Amino acid sequence: MSVSISPSGDAAIGRKELADEERIKKALQKTTGFPLEQEIANVLLSRNHVVFGNVLFEDGERVKEIDIEAILHVADSCFEQKWFVTPFLPIECKMTRKYTWVFYRNVDTQRHVSCAQEMDPVCLKFDRQNHLLYLGLFRHYAEERDRICSSHTVLDAPRGRPGGRDDVFDAVSKVGKFVTNRLQMLRDKYRPDRRDIFFFFPVIVFDGPMYQAEYRSGAMSVRAADAVILQTSIVSPLSGQVSPLYIDVVRRDRFPALLTSIESTADSANEMLANRKVRAILERARRAADVLSSCRTIDLIAKYSVHVKR
Repeated sequence: MSVSISPSGDAAIGRKELADEERIKKALQKTTGFPLEQEIANVLLSRNHVVFGNVLFEDGERVKEIDIEAILHVADSCFEQKWFVTPFLPIECKMTRKYTWVFYRNVDTQRHVSCAQEMDPVCLKFDRQNHLLYLGLFRHYAEERDRICSSHTVLDAPRGRPGGRDDVFDAVSKVGKFVTNRLQMLRDKYRPDRRDIFFFFPVIVFDGPMYQAEYRSGAMSVRAADAVILQTSIVSPLSGQVSPLYIDVVRRDRFPALLTSIESTADSANEMLANRKVRAILERARRAADVLSSCRTIDLIAKYSVHVKR
């Protein structure tokens, strides 16, 4: 017995498939961060950066995934001078139409002399503390103290209650563990003759409502925000100590501007490293731990940095 489908039946099936496809497309746009991941990856690729999507990494006995790992472009001239900065951007993308992210400004933010997101040959050879912050890499965070926040809340604002999911905690935890994993890998593969410096600029890109709150003198103030810096901490695989980790949290339309700022910071550091006097200072520091103390290394770099044209 044969079964035939009339032309009108084919048309009905076609219309149903199109309707299903449209519903699926709308659901993906409303409930997943995949379109946002593609948008951010395209911005990075348009600026000639190396981009990897959905990168797997080990966290103890578990395997986890981060949305994007980007390695910013470094000019060929930097490789020739041996001392150069390679900026890494681990990126998590989140979106929601239901929940609001609120970050609490840390009014008493202190400036740290080290952070968990930098690795250089001086810190590896000496006492595993960061020595090259005077290259200006940390300035990206230090000059934005009014945007540094230390905690957060996810709200279901229309209902006036906490949100059901804490995507901020999930993203922060994943980014922190990814940085730890990468620092461990780089440390294990770092040869004695290398001079390159690694700096991680972790980023969470958010497509949704975001605010910054501050409590001062008994009063709470809240304002809309398109970018904050979230201060958290991880155990540094280099020093074994709990060290601060700074994460840029930006709305999707602010990401290109953030990327420009990070590119400029890295370019300024590499410009300084192009100077022979700076490289000579670092070489002496690297070779002579018993002669040149870590504090002296910092003093010399800091003293010279003001004379280098940016």
